[in-house]
Amino acid sequence: MTFAICKSKEILAICAIVISIVLAGSATAQTGSAIIQGTVTDQQGAVVAGATVKLSNESRGYSRTAVTSSSGAYSFSSVPPDTYQLSIEANGFKKLVQSKVSALVDKTSSFDAVLEPGAVSEVVNVSADGLESIVNTQDASLGNNFVSRQILQLPLQGRNVANLLSLQAAVTPDGSVAGGRADQANITLDGVDVNNQQNAGAFESVIRVNPDSVDEFRVTTLNPDASKGRSSGAQISLITKSGSNDFRGALYEYHRNTATTANDWFNNRAGVERPKLLRNLFGGRLGGPIVKDRLFFFYNYEGMREAKGESVVQVVPTASLGQGNIQFVDNTGQSWNVTAAQINTMTVSGLPVVDVNPLVTTLFAQAAARYPVNDDTQGDGRNSGGFRFNASTPVKQNAHTARLDWNVTQDQKHVISFRGNYQQDITGYPSFFPDTPSTNSWSHPLGMALTHTWLLNSNMTNRLSYGLTRIAFSDQGDSDAPQLTFRYIYQPSGFNRTFSRTNPTQKYYRRFHMDQGKPLVSVRYQHPFDQEYA
Repeated sequence: MTFAICKSKEILAICAIVISIVLAGSATAQTGSAIIQGTVTDQQGAVVAGATVKLSNESRGYSRTAVTSSSGAYSFSSVPPDTYQLSIEANGFKKLVQSKVSALVDKTSSFDAVLEPGAVSEVVNVSADGLESIVNTQDASLGNNFVSRQILQLPLQGRNVANLLSLQAAVTPDGSVAGGRADQANITLDGVDVNNQQNAGAFESVIRVNPDSVDEFRVTTLNPDASKGRSSGAQISLITKSGSNDFRGALYEYHRNTATTANDWFNNRAGVERPKLLRNLFGGRLGGPIVKDRLFFFYNYEGMREAKGESVVQVVPTASLGQGNIQFVDNTGQSWNVTAAQINTMTVSGLPVVDVNPLVTTLFAQAAARYPVNDDTQGDGRNSGGFRFNASTPVKQNAHTARLDWNVTQDQKHVISFRGNYQQDITGYPSFFPDTPSTNSWSHPLGMALTHTWLLNSNMTNRLSYGLTRIAFSDQGDSDAPQLTFRYIYQPSGFNRTFSRTNPTQKYYRRFHMDQGKPLVSVRYQHPFDQEYA
């Protein structure tokens, strides 16, 4: 009976492994967590086996315990990125307490400890010097981690954290990393794919992440390990903020107006005033406990209202062309002016060459009166010229980020985290002419991530995550596309405005993400077994 049960368990285990291998789209292990490991020795360099190692963070009620192996090694996997305290106890040695231990996203940090002989009641306090945050001694990957303080203090136009990625070493402004293609970067938020599949732009995520919602991010520019085999470019991991046992929050407002902007050179030359710019970016964040040490929340809202203008130039007919006159220069350089009456008398073999349509000349005359030429850099300078004006392109943005963290059990054996994002952006397009209708683009993506971390024992952690990222956008409004075109002379936008209504165009892209892994600890090495379905 016992043999039959064991045999059935073996069969189930083999089937599970086979199914995982068959269904796994790619083994990327983008967990968005950290690993802390090290070796405990005495002052003579001999390893200390059986020492109790405790990793804790009082602000978030986090505490995990491990026991050093026969080689003196310990390891904590699937650790939420944060700053921790590491305490080590062993019989015959003083208790060692190391503070400011940084767990950095997608990075293995090593903290070796040397114990001094003495009673356990005696405590030796040590503060980490932060060198581990700068120097990578665990693998060959190259990259940098940015923590919340750095993200908030760095100047950032547009307040999109993704723009900071271009500041890394080996990264060019167009998004190429170490000579690779600009569209080969892989971006994850809390371990979930948030790559923009529509535009495939460099460092462009579907979900806009602002500095007040991101706790930390890491960019691996070269030599990523096997767990990040998603693409050949940079591997970018972002982590949202989470709540703690203390209530923390902030309110902010950024304002910019036309007084701090300069006019376009062509606008100045044409006598057009500088485009209007009134930008208000505002928001707030709040995080704290719902149940102390057990349930935490975090919420961030950021909005932007932008009333701005954009310089637009269109080719229009001159006043002389509106009267039916055509001007040109012959091969000798002499200027000629041919009137409509002269054109109508031209014949070949007794047949008229062309007949000037009075409706067309009337249309040209109306255009010349409505849109007088003010830019001689466009058109031929005789029959057509440029009409430059400032078109209104308003922008309205709203972004919401929420997160819940639940310590299901006090011993951290079960931890559940949920993160949700929703944003709504409305961007106006410039009209073809000042008095013609315009269109706008409406973008409303959303995303979520649900993660369950299960501490099976001191040597095994199972992490199951599910994520959804949706790209959704549409174009709406009255079309200002030309309905009647006079090539190189005039394109009267909305000429048949009654028939130029744009049918709203909507597109949706959904991407599901499922990731499961069991990092095993053998001595002091991590052996991740991971499957991702996307």
